Amino acid sequence: MPRNISNGYFALRWEVLKRDAFTCQYCGRSAPEVKLEVDHITPVSEGGKDTKENLVAACYSCNRGRSALSLRDKYIKHTGGFVEKVSRQIQVLDLIKLSPLTTSEIMGVLNMKRGNADMTLKRLKEKGRIIRLGNGKWNVS
Repeated sequence: MPRNISNGYFALRWEVLKRDAFTCQYCGRSAPEVKLEVDHITPVSEGGKDTKENLVAACYSCNRGRSALSLRDKYIKHTGGFVEKVSRQIQVLDLIKLSPLTTSEIMGVLNMKRGNADMTLKRLKEKGRIIRLGNGKWNVS
């Protein structure tokens, strides 16, 4: 089916953006800080449909800068018949709630690259969600 205004294509995307609180479900960044798009959980090429359950908000970088299913494989957990996306910020917070960790330890557990870890930690610190302890470890504030 062609994608146009008359068949509700854009209205559906607006509903997905509202549902996801205008926040990238991969990295946790939100508009207007980043340009948001709507991403298919199961790609159309693999039989995915244009349904609200198969769509999530994603920033341009996460949606375009990933290889095939790498982010989906890491950040989607299946629960109770629906799909829940878990952002990196939430993963970091959940991890350091258990025990303060260094940046390197966080990178190892979450399989993150240094730049991604630094950016995620910087954003969490700016939001006042985490603090850096004297021993170089991160903890929730």
